[in-house]
Amino acid sequence: MQGTTRLAAAALIALLAFDTQAQTRYSVYVDSDDNVATGCTLSLPGGNFAGADSRLEAVIATGASPTVTSLSLSGCSGGVFPAGSVIGGGYAVGANNGSGGADVVELAG
Repeated sequence: MQGTTRLAAAALIALLAFDTQAQTRYSVYVDSDDNVATGCTLSLPGGNFAGADSRLEAVIATGASPTVTSLSLSGCSGGVFPAGSVIGGGYAVGANNGSGGADVVELAG
């Protein structure tokens, strides 16, 4: 019984070592027609943003080599943003390339 417990513990440790990388999402909202009566209204920490017509969303795999895994674009429909169409991804984040050593995320499709 003791050998089985050790084997199970070793297997658990091995599985934990292959844990998936964490992901972070960044979204950019655009009011392309400058009309608050169209598009979606977003509740943000600094207040509401009315009239968002489009959302550009980057999914970043964090870790030692951060990567933009997916870049998608969606339009407001019925007051909500549905899942977007993938327009890019698969490229590295510019680690420490920004102002003051900040990371740079390119949003190009």
